[in-house]
Amino acid sequence: MTELKSIRAFAAAGLPAGKTGTFNPARRKTLKNACRAASKITCSTRNEHDAKAILPEPRSVKKQFPISFLRAVKIYTCAFFPFSADEPFFARDSGLLCMALRALGHDSKVIMPKFPEGQENNDPESVIRASMGELRDPQWWRSLGVESVAFICWGFKEHTPIISAAREGGAKTCAILDSNCNGFPYFDFFSTIRSTWRKGFLSEFLPRRTIGTAARMVVFFIRGLFSNYHAYVQVRTADVSAYNSPSALARSKRRARIFGGRDILPRMLLMGYPIPDVPHPLPLEQRKQKVVAVARWDAVRTKRPDLLMQVAERLVGRTNTVAFEIIGNLSDKMRIWHDRLPAKLKSRIVLAGVQPSKKVTEALGESMILYCTSAFEGMPLPVAEALCCGCTVVGLSTDDVPELAWAFHDGDGTPVHNDSIEEHVVALLGEIEMWQMGKRKPLESAKKWSLWFSANSYAKRLVSRVS
Repeated sequence: MTELKSIRAFAAAGLPAGKTGTFNPARRKTLKNACRAASKITCSTRNEHDAKAILPEPRSVKKQFPISFLRAVKIYTCAFFPFSADEPFFARDSGLLCMALRALGHDSKVIMPKFPEGQENNDPESVIRASMGELRDPQWWRSLGVESVAFICWGFKEHTPIISAAREGGAKTCAILDSNCNGFPYFDFFSTIRSTWRKGFLSEFLPRRTIGTAARMVVFFIRGLFSNYHAYVQVRTADVSAYNSPSALARSKRRARIFGGRDILPRMLLMGYPIPDVPHPLPLEQRKQKVVAVARWDAVRTKRPDLLMQVAERLVGRTNTVAFEIIGNLSDKMRIWHDRLPAKLKSRIVLAGVQPSKKVTEALGESMILYCTSAFEGMPLPVAEALCCGCTVVGLSTDDVPELAWAFHDGDGTPVHNDSIEEHVVALLGEIEMWQMGKRKPLESAKKWSLWFSANSYAKRLVSRVS
């Protein structure tokens, strides 16, 4: 966010950031003051609290990332795991980014490790499989003749040699970071305590939750030092690194400073994240009075399905027209709970189960609110997709879920400050009232967030930085 403030300072002088050129003497003093202001902003912001700012205007985004190209480039993406190259793979992360780059006319393919022996391989021509030995060999990368490679990263030390090999092989490398490195020093000390406390269940008795938090603090503090150091080394290895939110960028810069990497700060960029483009979000008048929750509900500590069930039941019980749709893999406990609901509630709480990406987008596009139950999460794709669909969001007020924090600070949702069932219900009721009063503008909101989270916009931004 500090970089974006600097851009505005340059813009006030009439000169785009990152460019030089001739200008008349009358503007020299203005530009000098702009430089001084930009320097002051950059030097005075040191921790994650500086990331709590509004979403930059579209004009600022375009000044920071020019999107005009002189030629098509050969830019590949790389996944570090041997995923199946099926439809869900090409609907997110490295697969989706590859398709977006190809749609823009660039030469792009996805590189992945080979399947284990005996496993069937029906890859399309847009996929290249390689052994781990080849991925760590600079000569193999050089043989591809690729100009740039974008890596979807989680900060694991096993993957750093692959980035290093690609760079030695002549490719410009970009590490796209999921902000899932938690614990000290990625968070400050007190944020680490708060994050660890929220890893317990709301239903746990206070003594048990306190002891559990203390035990996890010891483990996460030690593990956090090692995992975050490896993440820092990975960021340092790549030519540039990309982050999905202001708070993730600010914390990563804080981590770099702690490990002595001030020189890499200019190569750390706020980029958003690629999600499938939403063709036509519905206007306010055509939206259904519906709340949607999308998650992998088997991730019990992260997604908290027990909280979801109690909140959904109370919310629908207090309204006459609001529906609640739950999308994702369902547990037996969730099905049993739904079967036992009173008939008047059961008809308005829908267990949709696992749905194709297109169906999820349609559900979000016709709804008002995405309800996110996560206590902590690096990159919740449903939140980004919901914002691009024109939905607002309701969830825990925490930087442990960076996209929620970003949305709340820009006024596109209602935060839950006290993590209790009743507070979650009250926040949802308050957000529903905002929609009913006509205070939400879904089309304007969708356009704004699509600048950061649509695959097409992200691909243009990526090429402008690495080509």
